[in-house]
Amino acid sequence: QDALKRDNTNRKALLSLALVSAEMGNKAVSEKYIRQALAAYSGEAEVHYLAAYLSAKEGDYRTAEQRIRASVQINGDLDKSYALLGQILFAQGRYEEVMDICDFRIGRGREKADAWYLKGLSQEKLGNYEAAIDTYGVGLSINPQDEVMRFSMEQLVNLTLTVEDQRRNEWAMFHSKKAQEFGRNFDGISERYEYQ
Repeated sequence: QDALKRDNTNRKALLSLALVSAEMGNKAVSEKYIRQALAAYSGEAEVHYLAAYLSAKEGDYRTAEQRIRASVQINGDLDKSYALLGQILFAQGRYEEVMDICDFRIGRGREKADAWYLKGLSQEKLGNYEAAIDTYGVGLSINPQDEVMRFSMEQLVNLTLTVEDQRRNEWAMFHSKKAQEFGRNFDGISERYEYQ
């Protein structure tokens, strides 16, 4: 606030106050600071990104989508804007569009495990279970330690594939190896958990 008194268009101060106000539950105050920031820095993608993030956090997906699309238009290289756009579309149940955004991000860099995860979730929501399992599998090959994606895949596998499906052996190896590591470290509880 002191910084704003010296310069009422201080970008960092406006955005910081918007974030802090939102965290304190002062939605109206947060929105006031965001509007000031957008008015003063309408050409900055980061400002639109943060504005979209705060709108999405409040559940105002229509406003969030407008703001994040502005961010993407200003700077088409800001990957986190595309990631947030995908999340906003997912929250609205627009799964086909989410997959398009994820494919776009993956096309720019296959290492984006979060894009593989969101694509898999969208395929799952649309009932494309085999495709979702394959997508999760690719994502896990990129980031084997992504516990959320692994849990999503394993839940889907348990619901949709037979116990006899040969792919289960391959997926189970991850947990067997972890269990062996825990066993070598004399962590019996964790070892049992991984085997289960």
